[in-house]
Amino acid sequence: MPIPPLPTPRHALFLDFDGTLADIADQPQAVQLRPQVLHTLPTLHAALGGALAIITGRTLADIDRFLSPLRLPVACEHGAQYRLNAGIRSDAPVLDWEPVFSALHPLLEHHPQLLLEAKSAGLALHYRQAPHLEALCRQTLQDALPAVPGAELLQGKCVLEIKTAGPTKGRAIARFMQAAPFCRALAPVPG
Repeated sequence: MPIPPLPTPRHALFLDFDGTLADIADQPQAVQLRPQVLHTLPTLHAALGGALAIITGRTLADIDRFLSPLRLPVACEHGAQYRLNAGIRSDAPVLDWEPVFSALHPLLEHHPQLLLEAKSAGLALHYRQAPHLEALCRQTLQDALPAVPGAELLQGKCVLEIKTAGPTKGRAIARFMQAAPFCRALAPVPG
């Protein structure tokens, strides 16, 4: 197999966090980055002329904590919020998630192995500790979905998310490709 070319400022690289930079863990906060990943990211960022971004379903606070002290461009919560150049922006309207929390309360009471993660643009129901509950989790969220206009259901790896409809990782990459330093790249390279 030929060795791929080394990245240059003519490339833009977009990396997912879970499953790419970090192995999937039993619980979201149990993820650990290998030291070589943390050591390589600043070098890769410099080689790409700054055109390296993290595209993830996680929150901005999670990414900053895991990558500290490095602060990269990031699109988080599936593109609902992003940090590029000067500041943090959100493209997601504020939705009322209370009906979903109320619908999930009995499920969480009866199944403590489930984990609910609140985010600014949605919530994630993790069932990795109880994969046999996937259908019940899905049905509960699908039943609650009509109570939150403007929301959609997203399937992940042993996680179901109700999130603001519209923002996606693909749209986040397209937005980054319109701004410096990403706009000078020949093509985006997802990873």
